[in-house]
Amino acid sequence: MPRINRRLRARRSDALTEEQMWALLLGAYPEAFQTPEQREKAWFRYREELMREVNPGCRPSAFWEMEHYEKLPGERDYQALHRLGLLTTEEKTLLRRWGWIE
Repeated sequence: MPRINRRLRARRSDALTEEQMWALLLGAYPEAFQTPEQREKAWFRYREELMREVNPGCRPSAFWEMEHYEKLPGERDYQALHRLGLLTTEEKTLLRRWGWIE
């Protein structure tokens, strides 16, 4: 479960609404954006901020949707990221320490 920084939605007048933030992080609130194009534009505009809001080895829902990476059935984020070679050095270190990857 991602940890949410409430300041993200209050920084700018054009900031994401809470529903839009949840839509991009968790895939909730499908009505948060009027069109798929608006959702995609918001993802790439706020991508870096949203990526900092999730735990190591996890990615927001929009990451998987917008960047076209696929998880296998039953695969966890960290497993898919490891298989795809997308884990950062810091994530690899933590996941090895936790015994989640070799």
